[in-house]
Amino acid sequence: MMTITEPKIIRYEIKDLEQELQAILTNLVQQIQTDNINQALGNQLSSKIITELNETSTRLQENFSLVVVGDFKRGKSTLINALVGSEVVTTNVTPETVTINYIEHGTENKIEAVLEDGGKVDLTSEELYAEKLEPILNQLPSVKHLKIQSPTEWLQGISLIDTPGTGDIFQRFDRDVHAILERADAVIFTISALSPLSLSEQNFLRVSLLPQDFPKVFFVVNMLDLPRTESEATRLLKSIKVKINRLFPQAQVFGISGRDEFCRLQDLPRPNPQRAADLETDFAQFRKSIDDSILLNRDVIHLSRLASQVNQHLHRWESQVFQLRNGMQFSQAELVQAIALCEDQSSQLYAQIKQHQQEMAGEIEQLASETQGWLDSFLDRFEVEAIESLAQYQLEDVRRHYPFFFADSLHQAIVTCLELHAPKIVASLERASTNILQNLQSLTQNSVDKSELAQYSSAEQKWTNLDTLQAISGATPFNAIADILLDRLKKSDGNPKVLDYQQQIKNSFPQLRTSILEQIKIIYQDIASQLEVEIEHLYQSEIESSLSALQQAQDLSNQGEQQVTQTNQTLGEILALFSQSHDQLKGWQLKLWNEE
Repeated sequence: MMTITEPKIIRYEIKDLEQELQAILTNLVQQIQTDNINQALGNQLSSKIITELNETSTRLQENFSLVVVGDFKRGKSTLINALVGSEVVTTNVTPETVTINYIEHGTENKIEAVLEDGGKVDLTSEELYAEKLEPILNQLPSVKHLKIQSPTEWLQGISLIDTPGTGDIFQRFDRDVHAILERADAVIFTISALSPLSLSEQNFLRVSLLPQDFPKVFFVVNMLDLPRTESEATRLLKSIKVKINRLFPQAQVFGISGRDEFCRLQDLPRPNPQRAADLETDFAQFRKSIDDSILLNRDVIHLSRLASQVNQHLHRWESQVFQLRNGMQFSQAELVQAIALCEDQSSQLYAQIKQHQQEMAGEIEQLASETQGWLDSFLDRFEVEAIESLAQYQLEDVRRHYPFFFADSLHQAIVTCLELHAPKIVASLERASTNILQNLQSLTQNSVDKSELAQYSSAEQKWTNLDTLQAISGATPFNAIADILLDRLKKSDGNPKVLDYQQQIKNSFPQLRTSILEQIKIIYQDIASQLEVEIEHLYQSEIESSLSALQQAQDLSNQGEQQVTQTNQTLGEILALFSQSHDQLKGWQLKLWNEE
């Protein structure tokens, strides 16, 4: 009788996989540096490719990068201290983090400012506080980041990165924080139980986190020591999970208190003794998830992240080579004309782009008018059904509950309208972006392939699944609507009866209706403005890429027919090299996934 044996598991050593990936990168660098390939691509593109490959090689040797991000006053620094188990970064009721801080393992506690030119300046722990640190930074040349070392064993092999509030992401720290996220292996996104998912937080998720496609993002609702009861905390956490999952389906959301955990570790008084046991359990689950997902598998995650980015680089480089090869088919006159179209913002190309943007804005404006019509009918019903029924209630109950009932009902009505319009807004955006990309493709025939179009549309689809009202309510005076009602009702003289109060509401309603319908227009204008910014980023990037390819094609074409023939042959070899690299990475990733 034949014995069936179980299949054997093949294992690969991480060090061997690292060396294999490095060999792929080294081969690419060596090939790009050869004279014929360097000449065909041009110094600008070949230098960019080599720089990106060398950066990947450097990252291969770096620690696992775990970045903690979040808006101001979300308790990021307290959370980091709780994870490390000591006060490695400062905390305060005001935003304290005014630099990017790298927290790593060291033989002793040490703090130093790392300058852009490589210089280092020693600091004391007392000098980390904002009021002392900012004057020091002002006296130094440009500071890149702070490096904080701690002998905590948990930090072995990890760079735990503390970032300034994302509310400042597009101001002082935009370039640095975005660069860090591009190099990060995993992210802890910190939300406050006091102010969950503000406008700036949701914009950050959409613009900075979603496109990165991180293998692991930990969503943390901090400060859960503030809710009085476990049921209140559970209800809050559930609400936030629903909103997060619209953008990041199946994401884990942890409810914790960094402050409680730090106090527990330091034997300090707990902030909410009644819930201390529950908070300890919640943080233990969060820490275990980090340990299981990252500390035990960080080498695999780190390598997987690098391989994904190399593949993305290869796709982008291939697109640029196609642009160049197609540009080589143009005559000198056609190249001059195409370059002029890119450089002249009054050209037909820019006029077409503007037309597509205006068409999208017009479509969204029509949706706003439709919502205004729906809400006008809703307010008609509310005026008849809700206001007329007030006479049957006690005056004090009406005064206490009616304004908030009205505001909540209105909020739900607007959310429903926006959700119904979300697919139409997505379709409008996709029409505009596709038409613009097609206009740009005509410059170099196939400057953007269909896979890139699909990838762009997919990203926007994910964004629009976010609670649209929450994403823009902070930028519009919508909350003022309820304030108008409350203000008018507070002006009542004496002790009116419920019928008098009811009449006041009726008298206030026309002004309220006008304000509401005006806010709807503003909300949809905000949506259109945000999408126009997305389109502008898209076409500016593509125009820059097309222009570079056209100028290189022009330079090569000026060198004669023989040079054109040789360049076309070399470009084919480059595409074959990139295809071979894709295949090598695919085989390498199968080994990595087997190890995982």
